[in-house]
Amino acid sequence: MHMKEAHKLYKTHRFRVDSELKTVRDEENRLKVTYQQHADELESIRQKLEGSKGKTDKTKQDKLKKASLKLYQNHNDYVLALSAATIHQNHYETGIVPNLMNSLQTVKQDLANDWKTILGDITYYIKAYSERYGQLADSINSSMEEVKDDNPYEPFIINNGAPLEQHGDYTFDEALLTITTTDLMANELGLNDLTLEQLKAKNILFEKSVFETKAELSQKSSDYQAAKQTLTELRETSKGSLSSIFLKQMAVTDLSRELKELSCKHEKAVGQHVIVSSALDKLDGGSPLKFTDPLLSASSESFGTNGVMGRTLQRFTSNLVKGLSPTKKERPYTFDSDFQGHSADSHRPLPTRPGVDDDDDDDDDSDADDPDDYDEPVDVPLEDELWYHGMISREETEALLKNGGDYLVRESKRKPGNYVLSAKWDGIRHFIIQQDESGKFRLEGEAYSTVTHLVDFHKKHQCAVTKKSNALLKNPILRPKSTGRKLNHDNIVIETKLGRGHFGDVMKGRLKDTGEEVAVKTCRDNVTSVMRDKFLQEAEILFQYAHPNIVKLIGVVDQEPVYIVMELMVGGDFLNYLRNHGNEIRPQEQLQYGIDAANGMAYLEKHGCIHRDLAARNCLLDKVKILKISDFGMSRETDLYECSNMREIPVKWTAPEALNYTQYTSASDVWSFGVLLWETYSLGNTPYPGKGNKETREQVDRGYRMPPPLGTPTAIYDLMKQCWEYEPKDRPQFRTIRAKLMQIKLLG
Repeated sequence: MHMKEAHKLYKTHRFRVDSELKTVRDEENRLKVTYQQHADELESIRQKLEGSKGKTDKTKQDKLKKASLKLYQNHNDYVLALSAATIHQNHYETGIVPNLMNSLQTVKQDLANDWKTILGDITYYIKAYSERYGQLADSINSSMEEVKDDNPYEPFIINNGAPLEQHGDYTFDEALLTITTTDLMANELGLNDLTLEQLKAKNILFEKSVFETKAELSQKSSDYQAAKQTLTELRETSKGSLSSIFLKQMAVTDLSRELKELSCKHEKAVGQHVIVSSALDKLDGGSPLKFTDPLLSASSESFGTNGVMGRTLQRFTSNLVKGLSPTKKERPYTFDSDFQGHSADSHRPLPTRPGVDDDDDDDDDSDADDPDDYDEPVDVPLEDELWYHGMISREETEALLKNGGDYLVRESKRKPGNYVLSAKWDGIRHFIIQQDESGKFRLEGEAYSTVTHLVDFHKKHQCAVTKKSNALLKNPILRPKSTGRKLNHDNIVIETKLGRGHFGDVMKGRLKDTGEEVAVKTCRDNVTSVMRDKFLQEAEILFQYAHPNIVKLIGVVDQEPVYIVMELMVGGDFLNYLRNHGNEIRPQEQLQYGIDAANGMAYLEKHGCIHRDLAARNCLLDKVKILKISDFGMSRETDLYECSNMREIPVKWTAPEALNYTQYTSASDVWSFGVLLWETYSLGNTPYPGKGNKETREQVDRGYRMPPPLGTPTAIYDLMKQCWEYEPKDRPQFRTIRAKLMQIKLLG
């Protein structure tokens, strides 16, 4: 039993570290591909400028500098990625994998020696009890003597071992430098006035990572030494049972593994920090070289680095440092800025005609914005912006805006699908953000490609949102990272039963202090402590996330009876809605449900959370029919999870690798998403109709895939089939799925 468990843990961690190395390699390859694309783009623009026969073309010159900026930034990312990949590969080959294998060998050796001792005792008592079995005891002893105490697996390793496959060096592909003419050099960062601010931002982040990983290493090392000491004492005093010693040994093994992986992370951060800081140190407090291009020199007086374009490009990069956003783990990642919400009637809304909020008279149709003096910021999904609060009420909004110049962006509850800019300036003002037929966003006058660009323009230029209001945007109000809090039973009024969950009843309730209606998941009194912890696991996962397409955690009562308090989803579960209201659901709404689910799953994918049970029954609808991912009871926060209990697995929604090897990744969730799409377009039918679990599993392994439900668009079914690729690596990521669904929506 212990031997099997140790081997299973090895397989799980080996699969994970192999996957992490693949991610690092893929990133290096991706940057090489985008490097070539940006270089080709720049060369194409340069050739067009060269052919313009001396005529000043502001648009092409603008494009030249933007393309140059993209290439320089890609070059720098590529140089840093090569450093990270080299360090990671070295740690993988010399530390991480050898440590995993040595730990497994140590555990197995110790277990073998423990059993050798046990068998020795047994044979002693056999001989003492009866001479009749003495020959059997001697035979057992003779076999045991062949097992070496110091390394019982040495003969097996000699006969079956193989050296770890070595990866070649990660080298800069110098052919990339020949595509177009620049001053970029292999293995050196491109530092000029265009890239300075980005490199400063990276330097801050790397420095922070070095500091944090160093502190983690120190703490983890102390924990490791303490655990080793405890294990030694257990063995020397013989106080512990075999099981307790095994558990402590596995804890020591885990700490050893974590130390090796943390050491890799730390050294990567140090290596990248050294590269960036060394480049910045060469400035010695001075200014970097200004970006120049021979094709721009002729018109530099009117449009060069010192002119409008130079200034705007500096602003383009400076947003990477000014008001530096939280790190990747700290900032919620959500969907694209052209997300469309839902109406308050029974149907999902379609995009509305641009206009002014009915109950706000702040907007005017004239404008003095000058987009010529502005370069759009780096593309960031709207919900990555911490000043975007999703669908919150006007009352909640007004409570957040306390000082003049405070502002935030939200989705209108009265008009779902419309974004509202709320600001305090001579009172609270709410400006509907209009969207024209081309999909661009505006307040007055000039339209911008995204809400982020629109807000960024007004914030950077400090120009009035509207002439009538004269409101200025000064202080973004950031949404909280998490809404979860500790609650007491006295904080909640339990009202009616909504249904029954795996651990207990789900009740409708309300919070006494705010009157907010909530859903209360309860846990039965007679469950074991293990089951109670498993119940609370869902809250632990949800506590870290905030996203418009993930059910919101309100709080937890951790005293008996234990409660998980969540937002009340009055629309009920998605599967019942499909089955009961299928005839009312329009094709546009079906597509939007898919987009909602992809938004939520892309967020989870980015944060390394595997849902493991994505299905229509585990999605909920709020009062305006926004779909949200729910039921995180089977979820795991890891890039890979190995399940030991096949009874937990919903076969018809589960990917082949999870069924066959009980190993889950985000790619497994992608397979389930394809089934969720099928459920959506079949209006709630059970997948693989007419087939049992065993037949489904066998046919899927043989290549069978469900036909499309009646009326399913070809593009949607093509996406389903991509989600059902047998090999996980061949399936699209959720961010790609989201983009494809949005493209289908725009084209449809």
